[in-house]
Amino acid sequence: MTWGEDRCLDPTGDDRDGDGYSSDVDCDDGDVATHPGANEIRCNGRDEDCDGVDVCFPDEDGDGVPSDGDCDDHDPNRSPFMVEIECNGIDEDCGAGDYCDRDEDGFSADNDCDDGDPSIHPPPNTEIFCDGIDQDCDGHDCCDNDEDGDGSPCHLDCNDLFDLVYPGADTSMRDPCALIDWDCDGLLDGISCL
Repeated sequence: MTWGEDRCLDPTGDDRDGDGYSSDVDCDDGDVATHPGANEIRCNGRDEDCDGVDVCFPDEDGDGVPSDGDCDDHDPNRSPFMVEIECNGIDEDCGAGDYCDRDEDGFSADNDCDDGDPSIHPPPNTEIFCDGIDQDCDGHDCCDNDEDGDGSPCHLDCNDLFDLVYPGADTSMRDPCALIDWDCDGLLDGISCL
């Protein structure tokens, strides 16, 4: 660095450690590795980048992941680098929880009303008419009843819990932004209004 460049970085000329930062901005003008913008070494009791703090996130369980990125820093078997073991009640990989799909139907036990039977799960599963089993996990077995009172019996209605949805419904009178199969033809009506 030439004398002129040094004076631009340090107009007062008071840069004892020669790191290009004057003592009025350098929090330790006796150490060339300490100045604004320097790399902070975590948890060493020093403030290398002069921001007023020594970043310190310890690794209590010794799994190589500091406490700021570990969902349980007291258990070395839980970190973002662990492999998730399904259905054991423990979130090993610090993800969305313990994933469990015992019947391997693609629906986790959290939203599958019978995780022991792969033929029973939420839609797109179809309800078998009046067999005493709730195949689509909507809370009831469909018979000739009309749960929502829209005039369409359960076994014909694609959503017998919502009275605006039934076979042959006039889609022109429905919310154009709602992506819903209003007329039960298997296609979503409306447009995305995001």
